[in-house]
Amino acid sequence: MTEETSIPDANEPEDPQPDRPSKQAEPSRNSSAIGVGIALGVAFGVVFDNLAVGIAIGVALGAAFSRRK
Repeated sequence: MTEETSIPDANEPEDPQPDRPSKQAEPSRNSSAIGVGIALGVAFGVVFDNLAVGIAIGVALGAAFSRRK
């Protein structure tokens, strides 16, 4: 009887560290604050019928809140 050995496919990437569990990246405070700022800016932009200004203000507020510690 012959034993079959499996040869890895050249196109298949190898896992460099198979024993370690993968770490999931947590969203930074920066992206969360800007996202909340944009959401609030869109809400105010729709209410005041000026979406472009609302988004701009939301991005500015989100950036300001992400800078605070």
